[in-house]
Amino acid sequence: FDILMEVNKPLFEIFGLKLHAQLMKPGFYPKGGAMGRIFMEPLGRKKVVLETGEVESINVISNASSQFRYQKIAERQIAGFKSIIPDVTKELVGYADSMSSGSACSSIIRYDSGTVKGVARIGQEGIKPEDTGRRTAKAARKEIQNKGSLDEQLADQLILPLAMLPSGSKYSFERIFPHIDANFKVVKHILGDVLKMKQEGEIYLLEKI
Repeated sequence: FDILMEVNKPLFEIFGLKLHAQLMKPGFYPKGGAMGRIFMEPLGRKKVVLETGEVESINVISNASSQFRYQKIAERQIAGFKSIIPDVTKELVGYADSMSSGSACSSIIRYDSGTVKGVARIGQEGIKPEDTGRRTAKAARKEIQNKGSLDEQLADQLILPLAMLPSGSKYSFERIFPHIDANFKVVKHILGDVLKMKQEGEIYLLEKI
């Protein structure tokens, strides 16, 4: 949900879809049980050229179910994250009542170009909270090194919104994986050749024709 609000929401709005989301009840892996409301509404469509730019801030968000409060699970995930990436702009810790015990650690990477990337890792039985934090930091470091303007999770989700924008709108990503290939083909099947994809150096560029 942190990634949904801090990464998906602002990027979807840049691409012309206002996202409304409300978390009614949190849930944690493996049982889940979360409940929320999500709906979208169209905004005005304008040309979007999403570039990477320079890293402006790196935030880390650590959450756990209330029963882990006294074990300081969320704080320990933060500590693990900072052992890999010490220069954190903001750190947030939260605990919530949930039907299942669990934890999660997320990192939000903001750029001066206006784009944002996000990674998240789930706490699991047998894995120390510090290790969950370290795994999140390593994933964040990989995204920082990624020269594309979007992370892997968003590169496929924004294909359809991109197809609805004016000609010349575009974004980039590091590699083609199955979700990107599938979504690109679905859009082509429904709307025709409205998008073009090409490789430029180390990244792929997706552009509205």
